[in-house]
Amino acid sequence: MRKIIISNNGLVTPEDIFYIGNSSKRGDDTKIGRFGSGWKYAIAWLMRNDCTPTIYSGLNKIEISTVSVVTNKSMFDAIYINGEKTSLTTSMGPDWKGWMAIRELYSNAIDEGAHSMKIDYSDPVPQEGKTIISIPANGELMDVLDHFAKYFCYDRKAAYGNEHGRVFVRAESGPMQVFRKGINCWDEDHWKTCLDFDFESIDINESRLTNIGSIDGKARKLLELCDNPIVLRAALRSPYHDILPRKITQQFTECIMDMVTEGTEFQSTTSIIPSDTAISIPKDWFIELIKCGVLENPIQELFRSLKHEFHPLPGHHLEEQQIAYHLSSFVKNPVVRVGHISSGYATIDYFAEGDKFMISEKYLKDNPKADMKELAANLLIAQRDILREYVLSKM
Repeated sequence: MRKIIISNNGLVTPEDIFYIGNSSKRGDDTKIGRFGSGWKYAIAWLMRNDCTPTIYSGLNKIEISTVSVVTNKSMFDAIYINGEKTSLTTSMGPDWKGWMAIRELYSNAIDEGAHSMKIDYSDPVPQEGKTIISIPANGELMDVLDHFAKYFCYDRKAAYGNEHGRVFVRAESGPMQVFRKGINCWDEDHWKTCLDFDFESIDINESRLTNIGSIDGKARKLLELCDNPIVLRAALRSPYHDILPRKITQQFTECIMDMVTEGTEFQSTTSIIPSDTAISIPKDWFIELIKCGVLENPIQELFRSLKHEFHPLPGHHLEEQQIAYHLSSFVKNPVVRVGHISSGYATIDYFAEGDKFMISEKYLKDNPKADMKELAANLLIAQRDILREYVLSKM
């Protein structure tokens, strides 16, 4: 049977496994472990999944076994170390998975130094001064090794790094992978990005998993300092946006300027009618980029090619909504705006082009009791092509 062999310098003692909460690494930020419970949860998972490990501390073998215990309320398997009963049971860590058990034992080996992990068919030979763990490899554990980069990122080349951590660029968007000191600490696949992260430090629970709030905060700090255009572009193209800094940085501004020059379109994440081809960016970023002239005001750009010069004006949202409501039976997603219409010396109250309907603010002020439904009808008459198509569709 195939075995996963993990080894490292130093000697594990029965007491390291025996006492939960026993850890020499607590408070040491250079170490991966900290809670003093990892060994116990890992062994509990291995034992209840018929993967009882063989452990050598130097030349001495540490025997691990279980004894079934029945009480008047429950039944469980108690874990024994070298024949001595412990307070540990195989029911510990019910939410743990196989990759977490391997992660824990391998992380401990890394902390101790001169670590290695390999697959072998024969039993390991004990060595003085070394801890060696041999684990029967079931399908779930072999899958961990087959997808090693998903759980350990030591062999991945980072595109950028600073004191907060490292960033890896993905070829395409997918579930974000998050690591702490090279070890996977994120087990969710809902958040899609073009980046993966390896943080120097991040909050984790006793299952060694972090949360999305901590990820967002750490990612923002890391990306605030980033000047790598490949990373910046990947961040902008990521479907998940909360990893972006709260305030747009000079580096992101310059990156977006370059992308706009190349023909890339951008839109706010709050766009009412989003485009499938435009990159969405935070609303505050979008407003700031309009102010500094990097992006055009979408309302002004929308009416730029009309036959009459038109400048939309604020303060008419209610009238625009009412007219759009009356038009919606005839036009899909009508764009209605009130503003200033300029056409030489001619006075124009309203006009229409395609799905865009423009009304003069002066007309509304001169006709405060104007019926919005009647105005919508007049706009449709002005746009005869739409009216003709609607009539034909009903014949």
